[in-house]
Amino acid sequence: NGLPDSGKAPAVPIPTFDPNYFKYRATNTYSSGTVWTSITIPLSPTKANPSVIYVNGDLTLSNVTFNGYGAFCIKGNLTLSGTNIDQTNDPQGGSPLAFYVVGNTTASGSNAFSLFAMGGFTQSGDITIKGSLITGNSTTLSGTVNIIYSSPVSFITQFFGAHKRPSDVRYYLE
Repeated sequence: NGLPDSGKAPAVPIPTFDPNYFKYRATNTYSSGTVWTSITIPLSPTKANPSVIYVNGDLTLSNVTFNGYGAFCIKGNLTLSGTNIDQTNDPQGGSPLAFYVVGNTTASGSNAFSLFAMGGFTQSGDITIKGSLITGNSTTLSGTVNIIYSSPVSFITQFFGAHKRPSDVRYYLE
């Protein structure tokens, strides 16, 4: 079609979030250093009342399957490897799972959810992201990158408050 595969846009201000907002609304809380490998994690079956998971430090996921709607707040760093997906088919086609990361995110493999990182995002090897990716710091992509955009379902953005709630990146470009 003659259009470039990528391009540069002006920097946009990325809102911050208060991890304590998640902490006091969490349905489950985990300590730093939590590692989940090759397991299935059930979440809320309804987006009207999603699971809110708070991790007080670092979280590592490898080949994890999620079922349901949820928002994770990781107060440390997030490490992703293998295939990490949410198998919920939202009728409106949105991403039913979101990760809010205070620190940095390192990823490889296939990840199907939305990610908001106040720190940086580093990807190595081949990666597929199904959802959205927003970072507040540097983003380093290497290898084969495939991003299949899916807007977050509305509950994902409720944690920003009504006055600064993005629905997706287009919010900042208007």
